[in-house]
Amino acid sequence: MFENFLKKFADITAWISVGVLLSGGVVLRHSLFGKAEIVEFNQWGLLLLPAFLCVFFNLNGWRDLNFIRSLKNVWDRCSPDVVLKLVIILIPFLHFLALVHRHYSFHSNWDLAIYSNACANSLHSSLRNHTTLMADHIEPILGLLTPLCSNLNPAITLLATQCCAWSIGAFGVYKISLSLQHSKLLSSLFAFLYLTFSGHQTISYLDFHTYGLSLATIPWILFGYRQNSKILIVAVVVHLAIKENTGLFIAGLGLFALTEKRFKVGGSLFIVGLSVFAICMLILYPYFRNGQESEYFSKYYGHLGHNFKEFAVNIFLKPKVVFETLISLEKTIYLFKIFTPFLFIPLFRPKYLLPIGGPLAISILSNVPYMYSTDFHYEAEIYPWLFVSTIVLLGEENWNSSHLLHFLPRLINNKIRVPFNRVWVFVSWIIIFFTGAMPQSRISYYMPSRANLELAAALQQLEHDYHHCNISTLAQLAPHLSRNQNLTLLSDLSISNMVVVAFPRRSQGWDFDAEKMKLELYPLLDQKFSEKIFPLPHDQSFQVWTNDSCKQSPKKS
Repeated sequence: MFENFLKKFADITAWISVGVLLSGGVVLRHSLFGKAEIVEFNQWGLLLLPAFLCVFFNLNGWRDLNFIRSLKNVWDRCSPDVVLKLVIILIPFLHFLALVHRHYSFHSNWDLAIYSNACANSLHSSLRNHTTLMADHIEPILGLLTPLCSNLNPAITLLATQCCAWSIGAFGVYKISLSLQHSKLLSSLFAFLYLTFSGHQTISYLDFHTYGLSLATIPWILFGYRQNSKILIVAVVVHLAIKENTGLFIAGLGLFALTEKRFKVGGSLFIVGLSVFAICMLILYPYFRNGQESEYFSKYYGHLGHNFKEFAVNIFLKPKVVFETLISLEKTIYLFKIFTPFLFIPLFRPKYLLPIGGPLAISILSNVPYMYSTDFHYEAEIYPWLFVSTIVLLGEENWNSSHLLHFLPRLINNKIRVPFNRVWVFVSWIIIFFTGAMPQSRISYYMPSRANLELAAALQQLEHDYHHCNISTLAQLAPHLSRNQNLTLLSDLSISNMVVVAFPRRSQGWDFDAEKMKLELYPLLDQKFSEKIFPLPHDQSFQVWTNDSCKQSPKKS
């Protein structure tokens, strides 16, 4: 009787879970509490409960649940190719809508402003000291997008590119899974997980960064390495164009190939990867920075050296400093957070860690906390590689009998009667992976208000009418003015003849708060500029200061 009750309960909660999943989350509010949220079900709410009941209590015949039979009927009628297309196209499109909502609700910030400004102006960035973006990061791949950015909204163009890259990577995951003789349906599920994994969402939702395009290239690098040398060459070339440090990943991939006795491929990748990295550090940076090396060594690794040469030498000459840098509770927690979603499976095959040795070192050799917080884009090479390598390892025939997992089936079966094999490893992996919010919930969270949309439209019109002006503004408004060739932040007023200030809703965490603006900045602006206008008369938070040199210039036709 108890088992029948559990089956019924599993059926009911499973159908409710589907509704929660498709809606992105259910929130119940009550006016008596000031519309406070009193109950909230997200993907963690009921989604995993049916599987937990069936697995933990080892229900006999749980595959005969009404819910399971209904799903099976649906799958039998659907072509796996249709499922794949829905996964690869629909989920990234929903993420794109969420990113657009995020942009128009003014949650976008500094990175999107820099890249949009540079992309719209042929890699010239006024937000980076009026110089080429190459002086900040060596990212030639952005040059491929400049024709689109110059004719379309640059911020939206970059966000769309980011989602397309994510989708391309998911298709690469699908191809890897098929190469391991998995079914099309299971391969589609892997692709779905790639698009819902919270680590990938963190990378993609942090404005825009070219490093995030690694979500597209890394699955295809591994697929090309295993199946097709031509695809490998193309994917490696594109990956090297993403950022100055991606050569370290390629060099690590070369070491990985050497451990598999693919000496020609491994030696080529190792030499090319290290050579590209060295060229970026020792030739390209000094060329674009008037003889100076990258500023990021001083910024992130000053305890090890203020330039590439000092850093490389001190890594070997100061082992005590390196050891003290690596050994800390925060960095141990960081590594635990990195490997937990993958059930630590890649750790049992250390050779699979070689490609990400460089990217991991970039994070944990720094003493700047956000470099190893997993809240930014610095895992853009780490997460995709761990994802695809875990799929490969789970697909190996000898996985059950190898390494440290052989004692677990006996332990678990003796204690809680749950069968343990690759199926349950995979089920556990799905459960842990399903920590990311579905795009529907993000669309709802970032929904722009009417005031937000009016402000965005007014900024676009302002950019059109005053394209000739030197504009200073807040970091959160800069992505909406990114076509301007002389765009700076409020911290640099010396060359500005126009200042744009606005405080839309959800302005917490901005670089200036409203009180500071009124008490400190507004009096300064009133003295420096000859006129103040209100583009939106009903919104007094949107104020624009101009002087005669800006007003008297002809408007763009």
